[in-house]
Amino acid sequence: MKKTVLIIFISFISLFAQASLSELTLDQCVDLALKANTTILQNRLTIRQSEIAVNSAVSALLPTASISSSASTTRSETAGAAWASDWRLSGNVSQNIYQPGLYSGISLAKINKTATRLSAAESQTQIIATVHRLYFQILTSQNLIKVYQENLLSSDQNLEKIRYMFQVGAKTESDVLKAEVQRGDIQSSLFSEEENLRALKRDMDILLGRTPSGEFNLEPVAVDKIDIPEWTNAREMLLEKNLSYQALQQNLKAQQLSVKIAREAYLPSLSGSYGYSKGGDFDGYTSPAGHSISVRASLDVFDGFRKHRGIQLEQVALDKMNLDLQEKERQLTQDLASVYQTIETLDQLIALNEKTVRSAQRDLQLVSERYAMGGSTILDQTTAQAALIRTQTELVRVQYSRKIAEAQVKQLLNL
Repeated sequence: MKKTVLIIFISFISLFAQASLSELTLDQCVDLALKANTTILQNRLTIRQSEIAVNSAVSALLPTASISSSASTTRSETAGAAWASDWRLSGNVSQNIYQPGLYSGISLAKINKTATRLSAAESQTQIIATVHRLYFQILTSQNLIKVYQENLLSSDQNLEKIRYMFQVGAKTESDVLKAEVQRGDIQSSLFSEEENLRALKRDMDILLGRTPSGEFNLEPVAVDKIDIPEWTNAREMLLEKNLSYQALQQNLKAQQLSVKIAREAYLPSLSGSYGYSKGGDFDGYTSPAGHSISVRASLDVFDGFRKHRGIQLEQVALDKMNLDLQEKERQLTQDLASVYQTIETLDQLIALNEKTVRSAQRDLQLVSERYAMGGSTILDQTTAQAALIRTQTELVRVQYSRKIAEAQVKQLLNL
């Protein structure tokens, strides 16, 4: 009985300590991850790089200007010759009118920026899904601990009764030993699950960009229902909503443009420039200003077939990306179908386990009553309790497994 009181006291202290910890909701966990997760921060920098790349591509359309000045003084070796000094000022403005890939490069940079944004958004949905998964795993572990604690308390109470009946000669020492073994098994499961919970909380801390301490609690969620579209609607939404598929489509567009740029290499380059110059000496003479306007066109006549091979390489990359896109579509469809099938199976398992738990609870009650009256053995009782623990833990696992599957659907559909 003393052990029972001790366990109740420890459980009370544990519950009080847990209640004093901060309690996070699922939305709060997601917000923390999006603000502090290292991957999210890196993705923001990658997006910034793509924006700078667009600006750099557009800058190629702008003219370039330069200005230079010089001054010099000279004296010949002729006897009596004086020093002569002069100065010169010149400026030049040049403009690329066209060169291979000039305008297509801007379009390519914009497509790459869009693809980068989509990839970053997809990475964000993966992190959100991971937060959901860890959140539900932690709640699973907490509920399993409750199951083990409740059964441990029941086992202690039963053990005290058997010990008393052994003292009065109503039960054998073997009954006491079997009850102690049963209690030890439950306590071992409890210790293992508590360690698992600590590990899961440390993982959550890291995901949220915090020092892993596990000093937090999570707000419970309703597990009796999930919120996902019907299968037919989900299938129609998949390719339109899935961010990884959209990013791959943008990469395909970029590769198509790369093929176009490779073909543009056969086109000539055209540029123009304007120059202005003025000079004089330091004695007051100024020469007339000079102006120059030039237009330059150039075309590579032969380059050893490098342009042709460049087109071939880009075309092969495009063909490969088309295959990747087709494979991605098949894989996403398979993933979605698999998750929906899993949810359907879990629905059936939940209904089955709810019924089984009720039966196991009633069976343990009846067996315990018969055992107290000598109508059954200690083995019958321990078997009934083990069956109850098994069904209770299985029910907890399948309930939260369905919530994890729900998060997977939302990740695939970007909901």
